[in-house]
Amino acid sequence: MALRRSNSFNPEIDADLLRTVQAIAEGYEPYDVEFFSGYRPNPSRQYSQHGPKARGAHKGAIDFNLIDRETGKALPNIRDPASAAAYQAFANKWYQSLTPEQQAEARWGGYFGDIKDWMHIDFGGADRMSAGNWQGGFSPERQQELGLSSAGGLGAAAH
Repeated sequence: MALRRSNSFNPEIDADLLRTVQAIAEGYEPYDVEFFSGYRPNPSRQYSQHGPKARGAHKGAIDFNLIDRETGKALPNIRDPASAAAYQAFANKWYQSLTPEQQAEARWGGYFGDIKDWMHIDFGGADRMSAGNWQGGFSPERQQELGLSSAGGLGAAAH
């Protein structure tokens, strides 16, 4: 089983977002993927992509866990340097599956400036990521902060 949905996951989000993330999650290796948060009528942040005041035409966000198949446990999904690269690899695979129009809107929480949110994917505008980007990966400051030897961007993978 590669894709799971927790009882708290509300799929009332942008259909393209759900379809594209689900397509990657269903066959993802080496982890199972669990969706645990989608639409939230009352999100904790006023302009959260999870809620009704999301930016742009694409409303909604997905929070997910990567599940270790041997232990059955979720990898830490926020602020943990040890799991950042695993979540980034999933996000990169999702990004690569998108159309150019979708890529222009695609965001991953690991590149958010104020939050180290490995679990979050949305179509809230790629211009709204300040701690990294798809091609370059983590910013030098975030890479140093996490103690990573590679920024993990897609541009490095192409060389």
